[in-house]
Amino acid sequence: GQSLPLETPERAAHVTLNITNMNSSVRMMLVAFMCVVVAHATSLPPAVSPTVEIAPGVHMPVINVGTWSLGNGKPSNPSIGVPAWINAGGRGLDCAWDYFNQAKVADALKQNNVSRSDVFITSKIPGTGDALNFVKTDLKQLGTSYVDLVLLHQPLNIAAQWAGLEQALAQNLTRAIGISNFVVKDIDELMQTATVTPAVNQCDMSVASHDNATIAYCQKHNITYEAYGTMKGCDFSSTVIGAVAKAHNATAAQVCLRYIVDRGCTLAVGTGTDATTAAAYSKEDLGIFSFKLSASEMGALNGLGRGI
Repeated sequence: GQSLPLETPERAAHVTLNITNMNSSVRMMLVAFMCVVVAHATSLPPAVSPTVEIAPGVHMPVINVGTWSLGNGKPSNPSIGVPAWINAGGRGLDCAWDYFNQAKVADALKQNNVSRSDVFITSKIPGTGDALNFVKTDLKQLGTSYVDLVLLHQPLNIAAQWAGLEQALAQNLTRAIGISNFVVKDIDELMQTATVTPAVNQCDMSVASHDNATIAYCQKHNITYEAYGTMKGCDFSSTVIGAVAKAHNATAAQVCLRYIVDRGCTLAVGTGTDATTAAAYSKEDLGIFSFKLSASEMGALNGLGRGI
């Protein structure tokens, strides 16, 4: 279940004021218990990533950890990646029904005493089947009564699937709805029947490959563009990337990720399956907010890639 909604010392103090008439030994026990609850609720490291408002009142971390594989065709192990991300100050979790491991994400959160309100959970549904029921299955697998964002994973059966997501939004099963792998023509088709504009469009994007037309379209229509495949084609031996990294005392990987942020996009990253490297990669990925790329550096990095 979800943890108690007691999250601050101020709220704990308010409760203890109401028990002043109790027996002193009972009062001391209750106060001690409240201190334990407060310590638990505030024990996580502070969140590192800034957020963006993707829908009214819905703030999404700029950087999120992906829970899919790293190209080996098999689901990753959330029991390694999720705790490493949370302990490094990450809060966004990128999940999906067809990653087939959402129950493991839920277990990782529970085993590490992470409250539902401490994380931003994205899930996805496929382009075939009953969209509303898929969302309900997502919630069951994730062990929660709501997710923060649900994406239509592919541009298939667009009108019917989007109508199901709009139902899920109306029923408060999710706080926002969006799309994934949609290009301009797909978004135009969706908007012919949609009553809710997508909050997010999550697509393949990196320094080496980026769909400039769709990025521009989304930003023009206030749709947050989120990148996945963020390290694809990021050449760590590139002299251009190396020079930018040196100028900011950053790593090549950090430059590749910061490039995405400075294009006005959010992103999902992978941290691997080894506990030691997952912790190091999480810290490295979340360290991209200590610097900003100049216009000339962005121009040089843009020159490395190709539009798709």
